[in-house]
Order: sequence, then structure tokens, then C-alpha cells
Amino acid sequence: AAATNQADISYTTADGTTTFDDDDETTVNTYQFTLNKTDGTNSLTGAEFKLYDAADNGNEIAVVKDGNHYRVAKSGESGVVIEAGSVDIKGLKGDTTYYLEETKAPNGYNKLTGRQAVAISTTAANTAEVVNHKGTELPSTGSFGTRMLYVVGAAAILVASVYMVAKRRVKNL
Repeated sequence: AAATNQADISYTTADGTTTFDDDDETTVNTYQFTLNKTDGTNSLTGAEFKLYDAADNGNEIAVVKDGNHYRVAKSGESGVVIEAGSVDIKGLKGDTTYYLEETKAPNGYNKLTGRQAVAISTTAANTAEVVNHKGTELPSTGSFGTRMLYVVGAAAILVASVYMVAKRRVKNL
């Protein structure tokens, strides 16, 4: 979408001359993409996303819901999460890559583990297909506690081996 901005400027110099600079107009183009959340075949609802300007860390791009689509938030507006099924996100810069981070997966589906890139083209329709797979997220295993058990066990075996060798040497004397 294109938006135009116009400014009229006037100023007075030290000798009292007033100058007008009229009809300075700038056109600003913004772009959009459609976010489709699927299981590979069917559309899914119940997922939530945030939009960022980098694959890791980076700045969150705040968006607000405006009717049936989302748009980049204006100064002073609080951002919301993007509730996905099939939605449009508008007001983005062209020829830029944004990153979607899934903050909530649909019930019964695994949440994405990383951010997904969305390249915004100035010459084509922009679509992001985000696919979730069925299943539940498994708990993490192999934490520090289990590693400590391995270390303590290995140390105990080493101490017992040294003790046995020393005891045999004492008997052989």
C-alpha cells in the first residue's frame, strides 16, 4: 500500500524575509504478508506468534489487530500476539526479512523450536507457510544432576581399583 506525506514549511530570516516551501510530497510504500498456519494439509488455529527483525534476539515488531488483519503498531500503541490460522500482517518494509517466533502451538501440536524467516518482496505476493506436527513436547533429559551421578560413579570405581591394587601389593611383600 502507498501512503503520501506532505509538508509545507515557512521560515523568516534575520532580515525579515519570509520564505515558503510548498508541496513537498513523499510517497511511502508498505507491504504485507499472509501467515498460513497448517499441519501440512489443513489450516490450524490456536497458534500465537510474535514478529522480530532478527533470527536471534533482535527487536520485536509490535503489531495491533485492525479489523480482520494485523498492522505494525504506531507510536504509543501496545502490541499484541498474532493469533494465526490465516491472517494478513500489513505495514512492513519491502525487501526485508522478518522472523516469526511461535509462542503458543495449537493443542496437540509441537511448538516450533526456532524462528522462521519471512522475506518481504516488493514485486510479489508474500506468504509464510508455518507447519506444525502432531505430538507433545518431551521434557529435557541429561541435566546436570545425571552427569554428576556418572562422575561420582566413575570416581568410586577408580578409588576401588587403586585400593585393590595397593592391597595386593602389600600381600605380595
